Amino acid sequence: MIHTPSRLRQAKDFRNLLIDGFTPTDIDFAYDKDARQFVFGELKVDGTQVPEGQMRMLKGLSWALASGGRQACILVASHNTLPTEDIDVGNLLVVESWHTSQDILVPGRYVGRTVSKACDDFFKG
Repeated sequence: MIHTPSRLRQAKDFRNLLIDGFTPTDIDFAYDKDARQFVFGELKVDGTQVPEGQMRMLKGLSWALASGGRQACILVASHNTLPTEDIDVGNLLVVESWHTSQDILVPGRYVGRTVSKACDDFFKG
């Protein structure tokens, strides 16, 4: 649950946090199950893509976890809600996904499922 919704709506200004010309990226949601399985999720408005740098970071985290014997999954879901509306994340459809299998990232397994179902399926194996 979100404990302070008013804080969630605050914009973050990263202009004074440049490292080598880059600002930080964020992750819209993340799960950690027993420090063995991890889900990273990104939400995008219909028709928009995850920026290259953000996807590189998500894939890098997943590869690093896989190299340490962990499992990771990246879910990208899209929505068409208005900025004034809350987003029902669990019921959004996954439009892109990757999961680790040994030391590679496999695309597409969870596409077309709701975020909730994709997370459940990933954690159940």
